[in-house]
Amino acid sequence: MTDRHSNTAFTLVEILIVVMVLGILGTVVIPFVLDTADVQISAGSHQVVCDIQYAQNLAIVSQRPVTITFDVANESYVLANASGPLIHPITQKAYQVDFRESRRFDQVDLVAATFDGTPSLSFDELGAP
Repeated sequence: MTDRHSNTAFTLVEILIVVMVLGILGTVVIPFVLDTADVQISAGSHQVVCDIQYAQNLAIVSQRPVTITFDVANESYVLANASGPLIHPITQKAYQVDFRESRRFDQVDLVAATFDGTPSLSFDELGAP
């Protein structure tokens, strides 16, 4: 009676297939991970658009004018009404977005914001700019 040992090693072909799959994944995934500037710019523009929509909706709901004032020099903007700066519903602080302070937007630059020659965009009680 002979004792058979089971071989549990990988074959050379299996190892080569795994290395090839990892190489293909690396060439496809790494460029997306390393190039975050496009993602940050997209997220920054989405943030601005959502805040403009929020200001418009808030003006309609509260029946009070709401203004977004952009500060290009400091790369930030503030939402306010006649009483002063609005309170952010999540952070419970003044509704101010500063692209320089947030790590999410460290590659985003606010370079211009003009609305009929002014850096402010106001919405009336009906949501009209």
